[in-house]
Amino acid sequence: MVHPLGIRSHPYLITRLRLGNYCIVDERTGRSLYFIERALISDAIFEGANAIARITGCSLTLARKTMNNLPQILPVWLYPNQAHRLIKELKNALVVSHLINH
Repeated sequence: MVHPLGIRSHPYLITRLRLGNYCIVDERTGRSLYFIERALISDAIFEGANAIARITGCSLTLARKTMNNLPQILPVWLYPNQAHRLIKELKNALVVSHLINH
């Protein structure tokens, strides 16, 4: 399966992301991708999707589809300030996620 950004979705890729040894950064703009692992409670899926749509500017449909199929790479490139705000919001919504930047 191919990710909307052209990244192949494969269990090995997700395993490497969990180990923190995979790098996905757009060197021209400094934007990076965001990995969403799991929601700790069922309400976190709803709240997380709302936060993603609000902070990234993507459609609510795309945000909900992403949150309903975890673990996932968020199919939107994020600037550093967006990523840090999203980290804070998703943590408050009890969603386990992290920035992919090293």
